[in-house]
Amino acid sequence: MTLQFTEREVKAEMARLSKEYDIVRLVDPEECHAFSVGADHSCKYGEGCYSVWRSTNRCRNCTSLRALKTGMELHKTEIKDGDL
Repeated sequence: MTLQFTEREVKAEMARLSKEYDIVRLVDPEECHAFSVGADHSCKYGEGCYSVWRSTNRCRNCTSLRALKTGMELHKTEIKDGDL
C-alpha cells in the first residue's frame, strides 16, 4: 500500500499535530530513521527514530513498523523521562 500526499498536506498535518503532541516528525519505519523532504522532493535521513528515547536500537514491538506491515492505525502510550 502506498499513500501519496502533497507537501502542503504533510506540512498542514504536522502543524496540526504539533499543537497536540510534544514531538512530531516523519519516520521511515523500515529504515528506522526520522527524515525530512527537501525542496526537490528528495528524502534526507536523520537520526534513528528511537534516539528521541535515548535508545541505541529499534523499540521492541515498534508501533510504526507494525502499522506499516498490517496497514492498520495503531496507538500506544509511551513514557519519556517519567512523563506520559
